[in-house]
Amino acid sequence: MESEAFVRGDEGAVFQLDPAVLDVLPNVAEIANVSHHGESAWAKALRVDALTTNGNKESYFMKVKLKNSQTTTELSHCS
Repeated sequence: MESEAFVRGDEGAVFQLDPAVLDVLPNVAEIANVSHHGESAWAKALRVDALTTNGNKESYFMKVKLKNSQTTTELSHCS
């Protein structure tokens, strides 16, 4: 997939996704939508809906957490 760092999501919000995250998504042709999926004092969660190269829709849950001034990201597939 050609990496795009900025994706327009729900309600016109613009999300910046790290190209390294986009590169690990399997067979993704396009990011269809990004939406907030929750937030706490130490983490933010996003739902990333993607269209695959064979036309299927896949959803991923991405959690970004802050710990000791270091950012870590977890990405998981949700069916």
